[in-house]
Amino acid sequence: MQIPTHAIIVHGGAGTISDGRYAKRLAGCKIAAEAGWEILCRASTALDAVQRAVEALEDNPWFNDGTGAVRKATGGIQLDASLMDGTTLAAGAVATITRLKHPIRLARYILEDGRHVLLVGEAASNFARICGIAECSEQALITSR
Repeated sequence: MQIPTHAIIVHGGAGTISDGRYAKRLAGCKIAAEAGWEILCRASTALDAVQRAVEALEDNPWFNDGTGAVRKATGGIQLDASLMDGTTLAAGAVATITRLKHPIRLARYILEDGRHVLLVGEAASNFARICGIAECSEQALITSR
């Protein structure tokens, strides 16, 4: 029996999932894990695989970051993402941004840039523009659910 040399685990957040949403959330986690697994099988880095898996979750309206973001009490949205390299312990994180479909991409840029660990709000948005990460409208991230 061959022992696997790598693995990927995806979770879709915390909290109670109602019966009506469980199957869709489970399917979304499976899609995300498969997207990350595909990257791992190409001999890419673990960071590449994790980023791709999170992007798949951010694309899925059944999760609450990126597409499907949860509205604040004031009606807008705020997105967060973080990423850590387990080998070097370098980290990148972004918080309270509003116009990025894939906040995890900005977290990756922050990690790789190395000057910061966490950028928040307008500073994060400015850094995203410097990095060439395209913005979208906040409305494009809000779903009917």
